[in-house]
Amino acid sequence: MIFPLKLVKRVRVRRGPAVLGQPVPTSAALFLGRHDIYRVDSNTLAVTWVKHHEYFSPFLVFGDNLLLVGFDEIKALEQAYGETLWSRDSTGGFLWRDQLLTLEPDAVVIIDPSTGKALNRIELPGRTSVHGFNGDVLLYRKGEVGAAYDLIERKMLWERPLLEETIRQYQAPGDSMTLAPGSKAFVLTKDSVGFFGCSIEDGRILWYQKAFVSFDVPFAVDGRVYALTQGFPTRNEFAKFVCFDELTGEKIYETEHKEFLAYRPSRPTVHEGHVFFGSDGGFVFAFRLADGELVWRHRTTGQTWQPTVFQDRVYVTSDDGHLLVFEGKRSISAKR
Repeated sequence: MIFPLKLVKRVRVRRGPAVLGQPVPTSAALFLGRHDIYRVDSNTLAVTWVKHHEYFSPFLVFGDNLLLVGFDEIKALEQAYGETLWSRDSTGGFLWRDQLLTLEPDAVVIIDPSTGKALNRIELPGRTSVHGFNGDVLLYRKGEVGAAYDLIERKMLWERPLLEETIRQYQAPGDSMTLAPGSKAFVLTKDSVGFFGCSIEDGRILWYQKAFVSFDVPFAVDGRVYALTQGFPTRNEFAKFVCFDELTGEKIYETEHKEFLAYRPSRPTVHEGHVFFGSDGGFVFAFRLADGELVWRHRTTGQTWQPTVFQDRVYVTSDDGHLLVFEGKRSISAKR
């Protein structure tokens, strides 16, 4: 992808304000929405069907099925017409290898995503939320306790009172935390407080960086942890894109960005050595991971959500009901 990107299409998906969320791409279409789910043709960018469902987020794609993950149900739709194939009670779902992990009280159920039939059940007493995978290791929370479970060996690896340790060892306030996987470590984030590098082997905290960050922004790629901090212009503090070593916490670089003021960024999307963000200030922007330089930005009206990169295009939704499509020079010159 060659920067800068150019806005090539602005598609009205629905009238009025709408939380359309992150577009989910397939070879034939994009899917987006919350209560209303829209299928947008990848070539024409026309809306081909709309289905009303209860709140679902996120969408997952498995083969020809679109999997909708809700608060108390998971449902599979076929992509062409949106017909329901199967549904089952669940409080969440994740794709792992070629299987779907659905969540039930005190357990994770492995199901066949094409049929919805249960294949196995793993008892995880006290589980409150699943946060992701380090390979075949499942990271999850049990209240204030962080835990890791090996899905292949079917055994618990460790449990630690991580929330208590962040307060006792680092005086980091707050009673919430998220866990994001890395390669040799994982990132624990406390919203608006800071983030921690933790060992995947035993869960112990390796280092701490105090920063005003959104809970879902810090992420790990290839042994490095990246984060976009929010600024406070009244205190002469501006947004910074920062990079740390995953295991040691050593700062590799820090770049300051006054143009973003105190805007809250969306979740990040990593693609070919760059990271893309939306924001509540209407910005869409990209940083180069190698050095933290801002390589592209675009501003529109309304909040923008997590971008999706697919086939040299960047897709972003805004809360005024639009889907924005961006292309680089390489894509503009190509025939479609």
